[in-house]
Amino acid sequence: MESRRKHPAALSPSVVAAIQAVLPATGNVPNNAQGLPAAEPSATPRQHRRSHMTDPSDMVSVRYMVDDVEKAVAFYTTFLDFEVLNKFPAFADVARGKLRLLLSGPSSSAGRPMPDGAKPGPGGWNRIHLIVDDIDAEVARLRNAGAPFRNDILSGPGGKQVLLQDPSGNVVELFQPAAFNPTR
Repeated sequence: MESRRKHPAALSPSVVAAIQAVLPATGNVPNNAQGLPAAEPSATPRQHRRSHMTDPSDMVSVRYMVDDVEKAVAFYTTFLDFEVLNKFPAFADVARGKLRLLLSGPSSSAGRPMPDGAKPGPGGWNRIHLIVDDIDAEVARLRNAGAPFRNDILSGPGGKQVLLQDPSGNVVELFQPAAFNPTR
């Protein structure tokens, strides 16, 4: 039996009209529940504004709470080559390969207090893990550009790692795997 993916329903006309009212007149108005822009008339159905990006349903999404959305977007796009997908005052999402990072500010829906009064906030030790080919060169490049690190490069049996910190205190791990040399 063939399995079928469920596709989200299209946005209602009133939601599309509300979005059109706040977006600049670029023609990139979302036409579906994923917030993807309408395809150009000559585009194939799976083409979106970034032909090299994968389908959002094939991406892994991670949410980071941030203190300042603008500063977070600048950090991830400037230092780590993420690409902006959407940007609003309270929220933005950026992507690198198949990783979609949701950057939620204090006034976003994800920043609302929990029923017990606890407020979501940035920081902690959970982190995204980015593989690099040459960690020494990457750290030198980032330090020269002014990126803040939590530690120096550490070496272990699996490879080398270092922790970079975004403007809100969220940690990003850069990792260079050790050369695999089977002992058989």
